[in-house]
Amino acid sequence: MKKLAVYLTLCLSALAAEKITIQEAAEMALKNNRDIKIEMKNLENSDLDVRKSWKDSFFKVNFISNEMFFTAEGSNAQVPDGKHGQAISLEQPIFQGGKIAAGIKTAKTAKNLSMYQLEKSKKDTVLNVIDMYIEVLNYENKTEVLQSSEKSLNENLRIIKEKYNVRLATRPDLLEAERSVLEVKAQILDNQNQVNIAKDNLIKALGMRVGSDIEVVPFTVADKFSSKINYTEDIIRLEDENSEYKISELQSEISKINIDSAKSIYYPTINASVSYGTDSQPEFSDSFKGENSFMTFGVTFKWQLFDWGSAKDDVKKAKNNLEISKLQQTNVLEDVRTTLKSTYMDIIHSEKVLETKQKAVETAAEVYKLETERYQYNLITLRDLLNAEVKLRESKIDYISTRLNYYYLISKYESMFN
Repeated sequence: MKKLAVYLTLCLSALAAEKITIQEAAEMALKNNRDIKIEMKNLENSDLDVRKSWKDSFFKVNFISNEMFFTAEGSNAQVPDGKHGQAISLEQPIFQGGKIAAGIKTAKTAKNLSMYQLEKSKKDTVLNVIDMYIEVLNYENKTEVLQSSEKSLNENLRIIKEKYNVRLATRPDLLEAERSVLEVKAQILDNQNQVNIAKDNLIKALGMRVGSDIEVVPFTVADKFSSKINYTEDIIRLEDENSEYKISELQSEISKINIDSAKSIYYPTINASVSYGTDSQPEFSDSFKGENSFMTFGVTFKWQLFDWGSAKDDVKKAKNNLEISKLQQTNVLEDVRTTLKSTYMDIIHSEKVLETKQKAVETAAEVYKLETERYQYNLITLRDLLNAEVKLRESKIDYISTRLNYYYLISKYESMFN
């Protein structure tokens, strides 16, 4: 018997739901989210692009090989053997019209852009997880309210049945009491389904195994958060600390650098080269023999004089892209300012509404208590009592939803800054 008890205890422990706090949920999401992993790889690629852009200014070593074959003309002509040419060349860019410098600037700016995109992805992931976490809490709290309501309605039903048995209550009253119990049971069942769906969505966002059972831990946030906000300073801080705006700013910077890159075609390119080998030898093995090979030094100067206006079109396009980026940058700044203002006003509004909704819960509780006493003395009908119970239930659910939304608004406001 002891073994069986121990076995059951172990099984129950294994099946126990894993408790997860909102901080742990955020950390798990940051670790497992696919979008974040993608942005991390993009950042790694950006770092490689920076290294590659510097290497464009270094010399490069090439191996060059050529084969020449001859054809004979006339009936008595003899076809000579083919000639082989081999060489090792070293080429060093000296001046590229600013294209290499522009490439290095672009790569560095793109790396900073990737860093901000990674931060934005992290911020969005955490905010999304907080929203899902709160949704689970909201449905669970609603279930608790409904279960408490079910107990009250069951007690009312018990009293009605006793009264009905002694002919102090009518059959319509009994049916109404039974209907109210069945109705709240249906709501509990539906709400529990919503809890399961919300948990499944949260489990997926956290990267946990499908079918895992979790228990979210309630959390609290200090009241009167608006008193800690300096909205005037925060509006100014957005330009320096908001990831969305910084991304748009860096995109404009890249567009500006692209103009310099497009203009590089207007300038000549200069390259130095050193080559060692031979132009032609009867045998491949003779290519690098000292008596047959030679070394050459040279400088190549190239300046494109005419291209039907293609370079001019590229510069114009780059300038248009810069104007577009600047306009988009302005739009982003206006959007984030609007979002910050809207969120701030919603926080203030929620704080005021929470006070009224808390009073509404207290009032509904007192009214229900009073109506219960009045019903016991047959001063009101059963429907009046049930209406009072419904108002109490709805006021509790409304207060819980508003309070949890208030927590989300605080998280949303704080997420506007890096």
